[in-house]
Amino acid sequence: MDHDETNQSSLPQDEYDAWLRAKIERALRDPRPSIPHEEVMASVSARIDAIAKRKSDDKK
Repeated sequence: MDHDETNQSSLPQDEYDAWLRAKIERALRDPRPSIPHEEVMASVSARIDAIAKRKSDDKK
């Protein structure tokens, strides 16, 4: 999460809309190649599994 995302939901609706639109515009202009959904999900799943394993090992 970007530091500018902390507590955006507490903004008035018009300010939140402006913040969200700016964030979307930045994302659309981002020149980096997109990452396929399957690749992202595999990476996140591996991280979740590693954390779960570490927590399980800590309890032993």
